[in-house]
Amino acid sequence: MTAATLAHSATDSTPSTAKEHRIDTIEFSQEELGRMFNNRKFPPRREEPCPLPKSSAIKDIRFTHRYRTYGSVVGADTWLTSWAPDGNLYSAYADGMVRRTGVICHIDGIDDWYYPDSHIGYYAVPDRVFGWGSDKYPPKFSDIDKNPTNRTTTGNAIIRGDDPFALDFQALPPTELILSRFSTCYPAGCLVRDDTWYYACVYRNHFADKHGNQQCSALGPNRFRISRDLGKTWEWSPFDDHDPVIPEIGACAGGVPAKFGSAHFVDFGKNMEHSPDGYAYLIGHGTTNPEGMSNWSTGDAVFLARVMPNPEAINSKSSYEYFAGKRNGAPVWSMRFDDIQPLFQWASRCAMAYITYFPAIRKYIAVMCAGWPNGGGSQRDTWIAEADALWDSWSIVTYWNAFAEGAYYAQIPSKFIKPDGTFVLFYSGAWGGPTPLPRDLQKDSTLVDFPSAQYTLCVAEFKLELTNRS
Repeated sequence: MTAATLAHSATDSTPSTAKEHRIDTIEFSQEELGRMFNNRKFPPRREEPCPLPKSSAIKDIRFTHRYRTYGSVVGADTWLTSWAPDGNLYSAYADGMVRRTGVICHIDGIDDWYYPDSHIGYYAVPDRVFGWGSDKYPPKFSDIDKNPTNRTTTGNAIIRGDDPFALDFQALPPTELILSRFSTCYPAGCLVRDDTWYYACVYRNHFADKHGNQQCSALGPNRFRISRDLGKTWEWSPFDDHDPVIPEIGACAGGVPAKFGSAHFVDFGKNMEHSPDGYAYLIGHGTTNPEGMSNWSTGDAVFLARVMPNPEAINSKSSYEYFAGKRNGAPVWSMRFDDIQPLFQWASRCAMAYITYFPAIRKYIAVMCAGWPNGGGSQRDTWIAEADALWDSWSIVTYWNAFAEGAYYAQIPSKFIKPDGTFVLFYSGAWGGPTPLPRDLQKDSTLVDFPSAQYTLCVAEFKLELTNRS
């Protein structure tokens, strides 16, 4: 029987079904792995009707059958792009390779495998076992010092080309960071303004709550690194994983569930040309409920903040303003993070929010991921909403169940929006989920009946279908 080998320091707490292979290795059979990976073992996400009204401006979004993956040159995910003045896209990437330049966002050598007692239970995704803690098996954040180096790396890349189905990728040198409180550092929002690149980092620990729901998103952005030469050199933020620029630490570090996890910049077009007031706006996902959902792919609400895009402000806590609701139809901004209010909510279906401005129709289009509470490699849905202004009432356009076999980090890059409403969706997929259908990776574009996904940058083309009222 084929078996999977997982690093672990052998102790008396080893599950009785596991076979000791050597002193530092535990070997699980496929049957055992199947039991651990069974997502049906855990509470399903909350089911509730969508609280947003149906859009009266956009009737639907139609797939044009043009699609491509870049698996022949890219084997990484977390592509978060910004359209720079030079016409290129500057992007983060994570956990993989770009033209033989690789990064890994988990710190080296950490022993974060948990084996709770049988009455507590445990479960796994491909590289982690999550336990929600006891005196014998403490939560992850309390034994982070087991790692000898606490080193993590994040990726930087330039994407060139005006045809989204024939892009060229240049990997820049990865950026290294030493952590002391968290087990991972992942890319969050990227923004290039006037040839200065702002790159947000978000810290995570892998931790499950008492219900078996993963709560691995710490907060975001925790800190920014800044490049004044488009990725050749970087300046680190004065903040670190003990003192983040956004003042929250999240449930995985001993706090309450995060509100502003996995923050991304609103895409206002080339060099932020369509920003309504010169501010850079950030959207994050999380929850206001102490028992709510806030992990990397699942949240209960979307939140909004703004800051002036300059090096002094971006790493200054006092420069941030948080959306605190509306008064007489106008947005209220507060410098107190505790005043922050959701932009919109839908329990367990608001995550990885990415908002792009469509100038031809003067609309903001939001793409959301609806993951599952366990946070693992299970089904993720994608849905799209629209609004006339960031702080206006949002309306749902469409909901795609299990889109592209569990797509995540979906975004609409403004560079490829056409006046007729045609656009492309960037996303990744197939992490811990079903194997995608094989595709011809060498063709610039492939006509398919539906978009699939691979663990790379995937591109699918769509077109807005407007109503007569638009």
